[in-house]
Amino acid sequence: MNADDFETLSTVLNKRSGLALTKDKSYLLESRLMRVVRQRRFNDIPQLAAAIRGKDESLIAEVVEVMTTSETLFFPEKREGSHPEQPGESSSTRMRRPRPTPRLPID
Repeated sequence: MNADDFETLSTVLNKRSGLALTKDKSYLLESRLMRVVRQRRFNDIPQLAAAIRGKDESLIAEVVEVMTTSETLFFPEKREGSHPEQPGESSSTRMRRPRPTPRLPID
């Protein structure tokens, strides 16, 4: 990605979302935007940047969404084979419930 393309993309992101990217974060920009490049059938990121310079609003919104959405596994979706919850219990309360203290026999 050349300096003009980085400047175009980082300026749009800053104006639309407040995201401030420095040049040392260009790898982040490239890795996240490759999905948009493939979906929109662009050849590369410079072609994507050119389309953004052309004020394609739907593309700009998509780029902002991709760059500002952060996936996390803190609250993962239920998957097949996961442990069943007890009635009235959520996964977050199950995780916080203290384990019972082992009882030792008294002689």
